[in-house]
Amino acid sequence: MSAERILVVVDDVFDDPSADVPRWAQQAIVDAAEVHVIAPLMGSRLSVATDDQAMYDHAHQRLTKVLDYMRAEGAAPTGGVVAASPLAAIETFLLDHDVDRIVVGVTADGHWLEKDLLDKLREITSTTVSPLTVQNSEPD
Repeated sequence: MSAERILVVVDDVFDDPSADVPRWAQQAIVDAAEVHVIAPLMGSRLSVATDDQAMYDHAHQRLTKVLDYMRAEGAAPTGGVVAASPLAAIETFLLDHDVDRIVVGVTADGHWLEKDLLDKLREITSTTVSPLTVQNSEPD
């Protein structure tokens, strides 16, 4: 077990975590001292602002799949659904928690990449930011 503390941010790339998570990420998560998973609501600003139950349900299902997968792999993650944008959710989490790595699950053509989430994270923190896509075999 490493002393690494990891924050994992999940989008739809984790709809089937057993098939989608590359080996480097599986090992890092299993070896980590702490793993916390956040599942931001995914949708338009209007649907987030109006507390769209379907978005929450989808995020909760995604979170549950990821936590169950990690537990089956031998990790002991914590996690929750966050009603915020991915960047705001991460910034809020970092106010109260120290992490050594942020693993961001993104689809190769996902909207989080389009909004430069990874670049923005690298600007606001010195923490290692690792994108996780189905096509990714190793972190940046």
